[in-house]
Amino acid sequence: MVTVKLYSLGSLVTQMTTSKGRVVFILNRLGDFTITADATGYRTAQKEISVPVAVEAEEELVLQRDSAPEALGSAGRPVLAPKAKEFLDKAFEALNESKLDQAEKNISEAAKLAPNHPDVLYLQGVILLRRGQAEQAQAVLEKTTQIDPQNSRAFTALGMAFMNENKYDSATAPLQQSIQLDPSNGEAHWMLARVLYRQEKYDTCLRGSAAGAESIAWIAARD
Repeated sequence: MVTVKLYSLGSLVTQMTTSKGRVVFILNRLGDFTITADATGYRTAQKEISVPVAVEAEEELVLQRDSAPEALGSAGRPVLAPKAKEFLDKAFEALNESKLDQAEKNISEAAKLAPNHPDVLYLQGVILLRRGQAEQAQAVLEKTTQIDPQNSRAFTALGMAFMNENKYDSATAPLQQSIQLDPSNGEAHWMLARVLYRQEKYDTCLRGSAAGAESIAWIAARD
């Protein structure tokens, strides 16, 4: 399962999981974007694109296997049964369409088949975040990071759960861990910049990476 994310100015615009190796994004604005693709056991692929006019465009990202010892592979990650994966994919699709009830229904079915699979737990946490239940999301996402300590997305979501509870000190560590696992994670850079901004740690903000710096400027303008 490959997760493809689309960013604009360091902010996550949308994300989807591939179906037969493809995803389709329908953009509601033009400009410059960053596309990333993540899959367990592979190195993150990233590409900068520009969409100056409203036309159909196709981009290709090629993932390369990660040969590092710490990279998660089939032997280090629980296998998701086909039926559970089907429910998981449907939940992701419904979530991307903001159909929370449908997403929750499908992820509940997946959880019956694979209650401790990190991908199932991760999506449960994200759905709880979407519903504004940050405290419950925090508990689920903490469990996710314990089961799958290489899951950058889970640490990002955990940081968001703390942020939504205004627990900025607690949000810092998981966001930093997310960036350490995946330096190209623009969403984590953006949220960490926002946490530091809220903590009035402006010097630390300005020493951030290019991705973080873009996010700081955007946050400052927004706030």
